[in-house]
Amino acid sequence: MFEHGQFRSKHDNHDEDRWWDYHEYCITHSGEQITKGNSPDAYFQMNDWDQDFSWTATTGRTIYGMNSRHWNTKEDRLYQVKTVEMIPEFEYTGGCSTTAEVNNFDGDLDYTCPLVFEYIAGMSSVNSNSNEDRRWKYTCCKMAAKSCGFPASFTSGSWNCNRQTVGGVCSHSCATGTRSTSASGTVTCQSNKFWSTRNFQCNTINCGNPSNPTNGQFNCGSTTYQGTCSMSCNNGYQLSAAATITCSDYTSSFGWSSYSSSCNTITNYCPAPPTSITLGSVSCQPTTRSIGTVCTYSCDSGYVVDGTSQRVVPVTCLSSTASVGVWSRATPTCVLYAEHCPHTMAAPTNGAVNCDGYSLGGICTVSCNAGFRLRGYAPLATVDSVCKADTTWSRPETFYCDPIACPALSLGNGGLNCVGGTTAYNSQCTPYCNAGFTLEGDYTGAVRCNASQLWNATLSAHCQIVSCDPLTLENGAIDCTNGNTNYLSECTPSCNAGYTLGGANTNPVTCQASREWSATLQAECTIVSCDPLTLENGAVLCTNDNTNYGSECIPSCNPGYSLGGDYADVVECLATREWDRPMDASCTIVACDVLTLPHGTVNCTNNSTDFGSECTSSCDSGYQLVGGYTGALFCNSSRYWNVTFTARCEFIESGTATATALGAGVGAGFFVLLLLLLFLLVLARRRRSRSKKPLPEQNSQSMILVPSELRQSASAYESTVENETYSELHAICDTYDSLQRPATDTYSALNGGAGVYSQPTYLSSSVPRASMSTSGPDALNYAQIYASPSGGPATDEAEAAPPAYDNPSTGSSHYDNAVFDKATEALGLSDPVSHPSAESPPDAATYANIVNETPEPAVEPSEDNS
Repeated sequence: MFEHGQFRSKHDNHDEDRWWDYHEYCITHSGEQITKGNSPDAYFQMNDWDQDFSWTATTGRTIYGMNSRHWNTKEDRLYQVKTVEMIPEFEYTGGCSTTAEVNNFDGDLDYTCPLVFEYIAGMSSVNSNSNEDRRWKYTCCKMAAKSCGFPASFTSGSWNCNRQTVGGVCSHSCATGTRSTSASGTVTCQSNKFWSTRNFQCNTINCGNPSNPTNGQFNCGSTTYQGTCSMSCNNGYQLSAAATITCSDYTSSFGWSSYSSSCNTITNYCPAPPTSITLGSVSCQPTTRSIGTVCTYSCDSGYVVDGTSQRVVPVTCLSSTASVGVWSRATPTCVLYAEHCPHTMAAPTNGAVNCDGYSLGGICTVSCNAGFRLRGYAPLATVDSVCKADTTWSRPETFYCDPIACPALSLGNGGLNCVGGTTAYNSQCTPYCNAGFTLEGDYTGAVRCNASQLWNATLSAHCQIVSCDPLTLENGAIDCTNGNTNYLSECTPSCNAGYTLGGANTNPVTCQASREWSATLQAECTIVSCDPLTLENGAVLCTNDNTNYGSECIPSCNPGYSLGGDYADVVECLATREWDRPMDASCTIVACDVLTLPHGTVNCTNNSTDFGSECTSSCDSGYQLVGGYTGALFCNSSRYWNVTFTARCEFIESGTATATALGAGVGAGFFVLLLLLLFLLVLARRRRSRSKKPLPEQNSQSMILVPSELRQSASAYESTVENETYSELHAICDTYDSLQRPATDTYSALNGGAGVYSQPTYLSSSVPRASMSTSGPDALNYAQIYASPSGGPATDEAEAAPPAYDNPSTGSSHYDNAVFDKATEALGLSDPVSHPSAESPPDAATYANIVNETPEPAVEPSEDNS
């Protein structure tokens, strides 16, 4: 909070202006925390140019800041002031006064309110245009720190305040013998000049009721601070010393003061008991006869304390007065106990018991009726039993009165049907057997007891148990109780391991007394089976050709496949219908070695060398296939090729081949028409040949040299030309096709453009040679076709065309001499045919031989002929 401010100012006559210095002064107490000030208001302009003014702040607000703006024309300033609400710790107290002018024109200014706790609350100014300056007056108002005064006193408490102004805090303490309900409780001076609410107080301490001493008690007048309690003892006890305790305050705690007295027993508190009694004894513990002493009165065996049924009675020294005690009962006496022995002497059948009492020494006499005698006591007619000191009878056994009779008879698993008693004189007994037993023996008749107390005959009968027929169960067992099929034996069917029980009746059966089973056992044991095992591309082979219990199975792969995986060699079907371990087997197709052919290509079905793959060989352009075997190879199940691969590609050394190109227009059309007629004649000849004789067997064929495009066109006639031989030798044809066919379609010239003759290609067929004897072009036409690139007579324009034979790498067509040789060899020509070339094109005779002179097969083709 600003106590007051100090304004200082000097005038500069040259600039006709003043500089200002304003200092603020703040009031603080040691350790005092001043509340943060309120927010100031906006700047307020106090004057206009060259105008006098007077300004006073609103009551309770102080100057927060000033600013000004100078105008050289007016040589004056506009002043603005900003005020702020006085902080809560202080308040306006009135008594404002305004000073006289505190400066002269062009003079210095230095002003501060003269009194402590005054602050500048206003100012006024008079302007002089002649002096180009102002004279100032200031208004000072009084203020004071807000005070709550001293807090109100409260019972047993005192205050300790750091100050009484706003924010001051007063802690408290309680007087001795009291305790605060909040040891850390304080009150704070608030901005409304009231102390915060006191929520605690000092209460008098209370020690509570003290714990009573052993065998005594405390008698208290008060249990609060400085209250006292006196100690006293129960009857039969006396104080060891006088004792009084006080409720005391020990600053950090409070409670009852300590004491050292105690309540001790009074010796000889009760009268002296007798040292002994008749027919009994006396024992006291302790012998001091103090309160609580117990004297035990015990009567001899057979006697009890009078008025009770007890032999032993305790008598206790009890409280009566403070100094004299009393025994819990009069001195006991011992008397004979009338019920010393139990009433357990029962009269026997056909007899009686007579007792003179049940006290110690009492006697009970046992006797039998006439015609009977006591068992085990012959020849005595009566027996006495005496009551003993231990409360038992001298003869505690059960007595029996037996008639005078013969020895008792018995029959195991049977009995005797007796008339007139079982052993009595003249009684008659007949033996019998229980159900399930038969009577057997030398004598099984009735016997009679005679006067000599003997039976008239020796009974030698016995009872023999009956049995049912044995039971059997294939692949199982019959489990019977007692391990046999005797009467009442229960038999249960069960199957051996790996078999399951079934049938119309599998319940237990019981052997009956009729020697028949209680029901017909209709059980059977069926062997269990495990789930079938499967193996892709293979089979699982099992003993007995099944997966029944005990069967052992092994994995096996089809030809061309190998066994693999983390498989078990043998798995066995267990009784649980599960295999003893998993068969993690797999069949993987085998593969033959990869074939390589330098300067050529090996083409395999499915692009692999797996089992069953068929591979054919072909050479690059400019090479020919030679070797012991150049046909198709097959990969067998042993991972080997069916023949040893010995083919190789050999470079062809040939001269420059001259070929004539087909010309445009009529020449090209004539050549295509000529070849098409030739092919149709071949088909017609084949049909006639098939009607005359049966088709040749497998691999019997003739070979025809035709352009590849014409061979492709022939596929359209597959419905009329039987092509069995072709299908079996397609691998050879495809090989030659890949060897001889150029990358580009050289027969595109047939559509109307210039071109060259395509290389010859083999087309397999079963058409006989005679079908090609006609329709071929004459020698002149062949010579002209072969010699002219345009397909007609040579012209200057034709001579400018590129040669018919070109480098194989360029992809252009050429006439392959090696292929030409193979064609003549396949047609069976004995004499070699000259290779066509640019210098010596084939004449009509050569082509006629190629086309017409194919010999008939020398022998019938065999099944192995390829």
